[in-house]
Amino acid sequence: MTAHVEVNCRPGTVETFGRVVRHYIVPELGHLALSAVDRSHVSTLHYKMRDKPYQANQTVGVLARMFKLAEGWGMTPPRRNPCRSVRRYKEHRRERFLTREEYRRLGRVLAEAEADGSVFPSAVPAIRLLLLTGCRKGEILNLRWDEVDLEAPELRLPDTKVGPRTIALSPEAAEVLAALPRVEGNPFVIPGKVGGRPMRNLNDPWDEVCRRAGLKDVRLHDCRHSFASRAGPRRIAADDRAPARPCAGRDDRALCPSGEGLGTRLGGAGVGQHCGRHLCERPAPGAVAQGGDGGRRPECGAGVSPTATRRTRARWRWIRCGSGRRDGTRRPGRPRPLSGVMAQAAGSVRMTCTPPATAQRSTPIPPVG
Repeated sequence: MTAHVEVNCRPGTVETFGRVVRHYIVPELGHLALSAVDRSHVSTLHYKMRDKPYQANQTVGVLARMFKLAEGWGMTPPRRNPCRSVRRYKEHRRERFLTREEYRRLGRVLAEAEADGSVFPSAVPAIRLLLLTGCRKGEILNLRWDEVDLEAPELRLPDTKVGPRTIALSPEAAEVLAALPRVEGNPFVIPGKVGGRPMRNLNDPWDEVCRRAGLKDVRLHDCRHSFASRAGPRRIAADDRAPARPCAGRDDRALCPSGEGLGTRLGGAGVGQHCGRHLCERPAPGAVAQGGDGGRRPECGAGVSPTATRRTRARWRWIRCGSGRRDGTRRPGRPRPLSGVMAQAAGSVRMTCTPPATAQRSTPIPPVG
């Protein structure tokens, strides 16, 4: 851990690997010599963790890396990696999106928790920032005051999972940051219980807030997914100062057009403002809280103008038809796919391109032959 992980990996990775080694690898294999561990030991450990497939696969991956480094450092003779033939469990991607009513309930519970002090004081603004910015948990908990610009307003994160990021802030998010007191001697926006250190455990306060709000099966990371799902009809990025991406700060350029587009004009500030309206909304007198749509994906483009939505859809049709590039320019020598009329033929709708107008010849063309 000290010689390799702490030197070459980010702090979040160091913490994750350390937890895997302490909680799973050492209790099961700590009594064995490195050269005595074989495939049967790894398979047994993997099977014991079958109720947590993601954690089981991650543990085998950490073990495989450890054996590879041990062989390279001469700590064990060259041999077949005992993790190589262990078949990984199938992992199911979770998709849980907050509804508008759930945003309202979270806003009411956070206001109550802030008033009665039932949760750690730093937890309330941290959860609000996660809901209003779409940032990762580590990006908010490790946020420093010198990375906050309330005049712009924006966050300038020098080191994230995909590199440096600039995140535009909505008025609601900027108001949360402006109301936070600065603790002397602590450079972090979300201070922890230990002086000079950030808050570390946000899961327990989140569980308490979800319990009081009546939310089930909602993780902290689902706040980020809910934010990104409202960023546009194609899940365009939350960062309105950077090229558009399919999710907030996710490095996957193949799913979204880059350059000037909806993600540039209607990015994180607009989405954060849209989420903030529901988060800060107060129920009308005598109104009864209604359940949402069961956590299904909200309607794409929520809070986005119809004109911007039509432009984005047209742009995607242009790219799919092969005549446009992701940077918004046309490829020479090809007609525009969007020009034309819809004609009914053979019982189906098809696109027919309109040929350019040509001047009539003054003299007819003589027949050939």
